[in-house]
Amino acid sequence: LSPSVANSTSNPGMYALSASWSGGPFSVAAGYENHKGFRGTANAGTASTADNGAKDTGWTLGGRWNFGAGNVALGWERLYYGNAAATSATANNFKTSTWTLTADYNVSSAGRIFGGYAKNNGRKNCGAGLGVTSSSSTALATCGGDLGAKQWSFGYDHALSKRTKLYAYYAKIDNNSGAAFAYPSDSRTTNTTTLGGAAGAGSGILAGVDQTSINLGMKHSF
Repeated sequence: LSPSVANSTSNPGMYALSASWSGGPFSVAAGYENHKGFRGTANAGTASTADNGAKDTGWTLGGRWNFGAGNVALGWERLYYGNAAATSATANNFKTSTWTLTADYNVSSAGRIFGGYAKNNGRKNCGAGLGVTSSSSTALATCGGDLGAKQWSFGYDHALSKRTKLYAYYAKIDNNSGAAFAYPSDSRTTNTTTLGGAAGAGSGILAGVDQTSINLGMKHSF
C-alpha cells in the first residue's frame, strides 16, 4: 500500500506481520508494523526538505491465561518514530512504550466483572529537537517521563438474554505534567501549548489534566 502524500519526496509504504499461538488455557500473540515516508515537514508549495523517508516501527506482544471462570492478560507495545525533521539539530525521533494488564471474572452465569491497568512511560531516546525533559509554566516537556500517563478501569456487565446485556464501567487517565492522553471518543482539540494551557491558546484537553469516564448502557446484538 503506497498512498500519495502531499509535498512528499518519497513513495510512502507500509507492511505488517503477526503471529499467534494457543495451547490449553494459554495463548500468546506478537505483531510488527513498519511505516516508511508517512511523515515529513513540507514547505508550502514545494517538495519537503525534511526526511520524508522516515521509518516508524511498532512492536506488540501479548499473552492471556484462561483459568476457567475468567481471564488474565498482559500486553506490551513499543513504538519508534524515526526522524522526519530537516536537520539533525531539530531531529524529532523518539521511542515510547506502554504496558497493559487486564482481567475479567464471571461472578454468575449472567454477570461479569472486569478491570484493567495501563502505563505509558513517556518518550525516550529522543532526537536533539526534543530536548525539553521537564514541563514548566512556559513550556511543556518534549521528551522524558513527563509525557507519560497511567489508566485504571473497572466495570460490570450483566446479560439479560443471549443478545442483550447491561453494562457499567469507570475509567480514569492520570496524565503526567506534560501529557494530554484522552479517550478516542473525545473529539475536543488538544491544547499542548503550555502547562495547564495559556489563556486563549486553544481549547479542549490541557496537558497534565486527568480524564475521567463513566459509562452506563445497554448493548443488543441484532
